[in-house]
Amino acid sequence: MTLLGHHRSAGNGEGDLRPDGGEPQYSFSEASRSRTLVPTGELRQPAARADLVVVSGFPFDVSVEVAMLRALVVDGARLAIDANPRPGLLRDRAAFAAGLLDLSAGAALVKLGADDAELIFATGLAAATARVLDAGAQAVLETTGPDGAAFVRRGERVAVPIARADGEIVDTMGAGDAVFATVVAALAAGVLDPVPALTRAMDVAAATIRSPGGLLRLPA
Repeated sequence: MTLLGHHRSAGNGEGDLRPDGGEPQYSFSEASRSRTLVPTGELRQPAARADLVVVSGFPFDVSVEVAMLRALVVDGARLAIDANPRPGLLRDRAAFAAGLLDLSAGAALVKLGADDAELIFATGLAAATARVLDAGAQAVLETTGPDGAAFVRRGERVAVPIARADGEIVDTMGAGDAVFATVVAALAAGVLDPVPALTRAMDVAAATIRSPGGLLRLPA
């Protein structure tokens, strides 16, 4: 794995995440709220070679950023999106929804949770999923907290429950990221059956939420 630096004139962004009863509460610095994608040659080259481009925490409510990301995903590459909105980062809900739907057209996968659906579209999760699929996404990964997760395509919905694991749940931060990362890894590996991918994702999420800090944990 190679990590590429990204110069930001606004400086490094900071986020303050404080668990409240196991649920994360967020606040963000101005540098985080002004995050931007300025593709350099160093970034464009690996993006051009990529079979799969994965995006999370993106400012979909800024049209110029949406255009830059669209240009970065070259023909033949697949796009996986974690909408991942946060109240402290969302500047314009209508613009965010429009930008997300724009980039969902042709996306291989878009992840949405119930909180995302309410924050972005002011609807329930099923209605938000329908909008994203109607926009052209091939599939939606629904995360539903204690109810597990589902892989939804037009005319098909495959759901799995949460995984049981030893130990108490100490921090739910990172659970959605763990599910998304695991399903994306399966997608990249060519796994076409959503059941084993979702089952593995639930196992990883169960391990993650039993450790503090939100870092992805693999089951023993």
